[in-house]
Amino acid sequence: MLTFRVSWPFGLVEKPKRILVVRHGQTDLNNEDVVQGWWDTYLNAKGVGQAEEVAKELARVKIDFIFSSDLKRAYQTTQIINFYHHLKIISTTLLRERDLGKLAGQHFHSQNSLLPRPLLEKDFHQFESWSQDFQMESRDQFTQRVRKFFTDFLPMFEVRGKILLLVTHGGTISAIFRLLQTAKPKDWHPDNAEVIVFIIR
Repeated sequence: MLTFRVSWPFGLVEKPKRILVVRHGQTDLNNEDVVQGWWDTYLNAKGVGQAEEVAKELARVKIDFIFSSDLKRAYQTTQIINFYHHLKIISTTLLRERDLGKLAGQHFHSQNSLLPRPLLEKDFHQFESWSQDFQMESRDQFTQRVRKFFTDFLPMFEVRGKILLLVTHGGTISAIFRLLQTAKPKDWHPDNAEVIVFIIR
């Protein structure tokens, strides 16, 4: 469980005490190294097991609000975690993975893949010039969508001083790091069902 102390960058928006962020459990497409984006897939058996393990890990952690991406792999993970908390799950499209357009469903190891070379090499920051060609959300559009979760959506709830759980996706977690102005560990990408904790100063 990685923990970061961060300053709250969202101005007058009431700040929570702590944000726990969990990446969804594994899907078959994760296992097959297929780009998912907004493709809506359920957890596989391993992913269910991962979600059950993280649920046990968080069972005794006080949580006040649970937010989830509305995509099935995240929402299913959230339901498993919530077994121990019995809170209302608040789902939102704002926590979805980046919309990767025509790249969704492409296989990293297929000779017929449409993936640009930087993406095939998993250099995820070097393929922005293809975003329009493949009808993708641009990096800026994606980051601004996730920003709206904090600036427009969170103020609908009494989160001041509370502990929040967000269940979401790898790309969305990267966007949260950018928005919280915190550097990710070098060459790190969250594993399925990994927990990241942001302590808000």
